[in-house]
Amino acid sequence: MYANTFLRVRTQNKSLSLAAAALLCFSVQGFCEGTPKSCAGTFYSPASTGISFHVPSKSLSFHSFDLGAELTDMLDGGSSRAGVRIGYHRMFTILHGTLPSSAFPWQLYAGPGLTAGYIREHNSPLGYMGGVSAAAGLSATLRHGISLAVEYQFYTGFQTRDGVMRHFNTPAASLMIPRLRIIKSL
Repeated sequence: MYANTFLRVRTQNKSLSLAAAALLCFSVQGFCEGTPKSCAGTFYSPASTGISFHVPSKSLSFHSFDLGAELTDMLDGGSSRAGVRIGYHRMFTILHGTLPSSAFPWQLYAGPGLTAGYIREHNSPLGYMGGVSAAAGLSATLRHGISLAVEYQFYTGFQTRDGVMRHFNTPAASLMIPRLRIIKSL
């Protein structure tokens, strides 16, 4: 009896998950109908690496979603475990144009956001964090819908470590080193 109930609930959850995924795909397709299009890609810096998804919004702004591994203390051998962080930014285009003597559009953008994760500050254990963030970058779109961007991010908030909530800031290494973002239009 319990096995049948478990299977029924599990099947319903799968159906709900598939329905939610289909709804998400259709809503993303709706965003893609105009120009610019949604984009997916990757980002890298010595402090973090991960995947990124951009969804256009009104009047040259876009939503940026990131999921990445935080590499604080890993490059200098201080830790062997990466943290994980998710983020959302609402980016606004500040300037845009076309590079001289070419057909490559570029844009300077910045925007506020939110972030959460399980990461570490320099020389400290991993802990849950949440906070606000800001990002700014410069991107250029090349042929075949591929965009290259150089971006800086800052985040501040609170982190729980060893059962104590503490103020948290972006590690200094992350502030000085930009992220390279490579994105392809979908």
